Amino acid sequence: MNDSTFVSRLKSLPQFHWNLKQGRRSKLFVLISLCIALVIFLLADVFQVFIVNNTPSCPKGVYMKVPYGTLAYDDYVTLTCPHTYEPLVKEGTSLLKRVKAKPGDTYSIKNSIMVIGKNAYPIYHLDYLPQLDEGEYVVPDGEYMFLNDMPYSFDSRYMGPISQDHIQNKVILLINLDFFQAMYLKLTGGNADETYSFSNYFSHM
Repeated sequence: MNDSTFVSRLKSLPQFHWNLKQGRRSKLFVLISLCIALVIFLLADVFQVFIVNNTPSCPKGVYMKVPYGTLAYDDYVTLTCPHTYEPLVKEGTSLLKRVKAKPGDTYSIKNSIMVIGKNAYPIYHLDYLPQLDEGEYVVPDGEYMFLNDMPYSFDSRYMGPISQDHIQNKVILLINLDFFQAMYLKLTGGNADETYSFSNYFSHM
């Protein structure tokens, strides 16, 4: 072994030890995450305090049910779908959405955009998606507009205002699994890129 080879191998040792350390940290992170997930699932099953969202329409994670008297803008709620929209969702299916407009608020629909206040939401014109008529509207008493920030969410941009009678619970995001996934990928050097078909983005939640 010549001197240059020996020096080269010495220089590689710190990287080798770092990889081992990184591997241990990744395994510990996964173990802790699994333990937290197990506790949450047990509590959700026994006490029904939590719901778990695993669809891309909202942040994936664990949401906790909380009491509410009135709803604020951007509150997360679970609600039952008011009608059947084949092939996407059936009447009574539980949805997870955000409050974007309250009774008395105005909204407008023009071309492929729904505008609520200063926010614009894209509308997709596909055969299996219901379409609302263009125009300017006022949210009726006792109804809300429920939309998610994700562009492909199936929500009030297709269903219109939904009666408060369909609201089940107000919920708050307790554990953001998207964040945990990002941290894990950062530790392991993984790739978060995934390929979805267009219709997969229209989730039931």
